[in-house]
Amino acid sequence: MVPEKRQLDLIRAFEAAKVPGWKLVLVGGMAEDSYSRKVVEAASGHDVVLTGFMSGMPLQQIYSHAGVFVLPSSHEGLPIAMLEALSYGLPVIASDIPANLEVGLEKSAYFPVGDTRALADRLAESVPESSNEALRQARMEWVTKQYDWDVIADATLEVYRKVCGR
Repeated sequence: MVPEKRQLDLIRAFEAAKVPGWKLVLVGGMAEDSYSRKVVEAASGHDVVLTGFMSGMPLQQIYSHAGVFVLPSSHEGLPIAMLEALSYGLPVIASDIPANLEVGLEKSAYFPVGDTRALADRLAESVPESSNEALRQARMEWVTKQYDWDVIADATLEVYRKVCGR
């Protein structure tokens, strides 16, 4: 949990969205710092689950049972967690920072970074989308095609060959 990931914005937006029957699950390690303490305090009593660090089968279970994936970050490199969520077919809501926009999702997947009202609205709109199996399958196929490691490796090799004059 770090300020750049903007978990506090997500908690506020989740509370405002008032999505009946849903819980907000925040996955990530907690430090002994003031920001982590603020996240724990904000999460307390609001249908928010703090899992701590997760990997392997437990993380796969979270992705498999989630309704939507949210990445409200103000700073990212390549958003691997977003791509991983897409591989499970999850609808994605992400801040409109350059790294997230680079993924190339439809415009409706993005919201202005820091705009908790827009995020809350998008969360509420995502409820029906989360159970659409055809959309879920389409997302899985899209991310597999866009981010196929064999294709990426071949493209990277081609760049090296050009640079080396081969």
